[in-house]
This record gives sequence, C-alpha cells and structure tokens, in this order.
Amino acid sequence: MVRKALRYGLVRINGNFGLDDKLDDRREEQRREGDQLIYDIRSMMRENEIHRSLDIVLEALKTHGYASPRIYRHRESEDECVLMAYLDLPDQFKDESVRFSVQQNRVLREIINEEHMHYSLDIHTDLREELTENDPLNHIVEKGFITIPYKGESSTYPKQIKGVIVVNYDPEVKIVGTSEFEILEEVGEFVGTQVSRVLEHHEQEKKEKLLEEANIQLEIVNRELEDANAQLEEANVRLEELALRDGLTELYNRRKFHQDLEQYFNDSREKEENHYLGLIDVDKFKGINDGFGHNEGDKVLIHIGSVLEKISNQYKDLTSYRQGGDEFAFAVKSDSLEYVREIAIEIKKQIGKYLLPTGAPIFASIGIDKVSKYDDSFDDWINRADNSLYAAKKEANGIVIN
Repeated sequence: MVRKALRYGLVRINGNFGLDDKLDDRREEQRREGDQLIYDIRSMMRENEIHRSLDIVLEALKTHGYASPRIYRHRESEDECVLMAYLDLPDQFKDESVRFSVQQNRVLREIINEEHMHYSLDIHTDLREELTENDPLNHIVEKGFITIPYKGESSTYPKQIKGVIVVNYDPEVKIVGTSEFEILEEVGEFVGTQVSRVLEHHEQEKKEKLLEEANIQLEIVNRELEDANAQLEEANVRLEELALRDGLTELYNRRKFHQDLEQYFNDSREKEENHYLGLIDVDKFKGINDGFGHNEGDKVLIHIGSVLEKISNQYKDLTSYRQGGDEFAFAVKSDSLEYVREIAIEIKKQIGKYLLPTGAPIFASIGIDKVSKYDDSFDDWINRADNSLYAAKKEANGIVIN
C-alpha cells in the first residue's frame, strides 16, 4: 500500500528530507530500526493480554523515536474519530469529548476514505488553514507528524473497523524514508488486527455482562417464583386442611373420617393392627335445639368438639371427628380394651360438664367396636359401631364396647 501511495503521490512529502545516495547508510539503519520495532511489538505481545495490545504498540513507537503516539477509531455512523489509546497527551487531547469530524479535515478524509498514509515535516506548512487549536492532527511536542490508516475485520463485531494512528516526531532528529513507511504500514495492519480483537473482546464482555445481568434477573425471578410456589403450596395445604375440617367445631369432618377409616381398615388387614371406632351421640339433642334455640345447640356442639380435641391430644393414636349434626366419632389404635374404655369414660365425663341454662347437664351415648377380620369393608365396621351406639342408649352408663 505504501509503494502504491508513493507512486500516486498520496503520501505527501513537504520539504527536503534527503532521499539522495548519501543517506543510504541511514536508510539501512532505519530499516534495522523498523525491523526491531516490529520484533519488539510481537515479542511483547506474546507476554501480554489482549487489553494491553494497543498500549504495547504505542510504547514501541515511543521507544523508536515517535512522540505522543495515539490511536483513533472511525465511527462510520457519526463520521467522526474518537480516541482509543494514547501516550503522553496533554489533558485537552485526552478528554473523551474531544472528537473530530472526518468531513471537516481534508487529511482525514483522504486517510479514512482512500486509506493512504500522510506525512509532513511541518504540519502547519501543509494544513495552516485547516487545523484548529485542539485538532487531533495538530503538532503537540514535535513539528513533524505521520498518520497511518488501519482497517480491521471481524466476524463477531457488528460494525466497520477502521481508523488512524497519529505520531509526532522531530525532523531534525529522526529521518523518515520509504523503508520507514513500509514498517509503519505493517504497524497499521497489526493495529487493525488488534483493534478488531479489542472490539471483539469488549463486545464479548458486553454480551457476558448482559447475560450475567439476565441470569441475575432470572435468579431473582426464580427465587420469587419459588417463594410464590412455596406460598401457594402452603395455601393449598391450608385449604386442603380446611376442606377436611368441620367449620363449627374445627374437628376433622365426615370426609376425613371416611378417608382415615378406610386407611385404618386396610392397616388392620396388612399390618394386623388393632383399631377401635367410637361413635358419639348427644342424648335428646333435638330437645335442646327446640327448647333453648339453635345458638344453645351450637354451644353444646362446640363444647363437645373442644372435649374431643383436648382428649385427642392427651391420648396416643386417637383422632376425633364430627360427622354432622350431633354425631361425633373417634378412632384409636390400641391393643388394650381397658385403654379404650378409659378414653370413653373420660369423654363422657367431660361432655357432662356442660350445663344447660336450666342447670341440667347434657348426656352422650358412646358405642365402640373393634375392626373385625370378618368385615368386608370399613362400612361393615361403621355399621357394627352404630349398633353398639344404639345399644349404649339403653345402658345406664351410656357406653357399649364390642
């Protein structure tokens, strides 16, 4: 690209920079210095991470006699160049807000659009009418300057990658010739590759950050969902529990009574366990409702529910139910008939502590039956307990156990 640029005059040379034969030795020295520059860049690059690559190029350029090296990237959508990396720049040139429009600078238009290198011994000789005080192409430390275009390619970065490298130098100290241009062109190609890698890295970091943020949000949503599911599960458990409870007494209801009785019946078959079923009926409960009103009747039922709840907590393997109306029940697993009798006596005793408005106590009859191997189903068991309850109403103590 440099040779083609020289042939068509696109590398602009101002003043006499001495290209005659007497400078052959100097050219050879420059070529060696240029080779060393490329070698230094590649050597340092092998030992450093990608984000240091552009700084390495700038440090190598400074080591080889160039002042204030800086790298700009061209943003095609805004048609402006922005600073990417730099060394030894005054503060007014470091500010990220310092950008320059390509269309307002002739040199930049040629460099960016035609992709050729620009060289000048004294920038003011060539661009006196074009440069403002803070123009990035303005000399900073030394009079001479070189702009080197670069271009990159990427399969992952979505935008065009191109820009310029700008260096200053002292023409009285450093002589720049054709071999130097060739070396700088190679530096430009290298920078194009590294800028592509840096932009790809930044793009990947952005994607990873977005992914991390998305994962954090997803984790928050999942946590909220887990909390909501836990609350829903807890609510469902409560609802299921409520569905199995009697609204007035808060004892288990008829539905739960049949579920448990079926399980106890099966356990007696499979595990050879002894289960007893007790049915409780309030004597003359209709008379209580008719004589004292339904509110008094409800109080009686609530009292019985409280008694059964308390006794269920006192005695092992005992569960109590309200089947409906004034019909209550309990089931107990036990190998001791006397243990079951004790429970029945305690229930009857505690129920009798309730006094009607007249001061008279209430009475209840209790019929108890043990599950039998002759029962075909738990309904048979219930029927036998119901018969025992009927018989208990005729007994003085109101309790029958079979």
